[in-house]
Amino acid sequence: VVEVKVSTKCSGACDSGMREEVNAALQNAFGVNSARQLANHVMQCHPEGSFNGIAYAYINHWLSVYSNNWCRFTSTQLHE
Repeated sequence: VVEVKVSTKCSGACDSGMREEVNAALQNAFGVNSARQLANHVMQCHPEGSFNGIAYAYINHWLSVYSNNWCRFTSTQLHE
């Protein structure tokens, strides 16, 4: 588990900007070209209200994004 701090302030749908800023912070922290190089699957937990819904992921992709405490629920993780 890694925690990074980002400067993106959310008020509505800002998950794409935050997602990219988190990826950049991970790249800088670990000296890699892509956050994908860190693990087969990467979960990002965004603050509540940064996007509509509880979570999303891309088909056959390494990244999944969760809203606030939904990161903690196994059922949400398995769904994504």
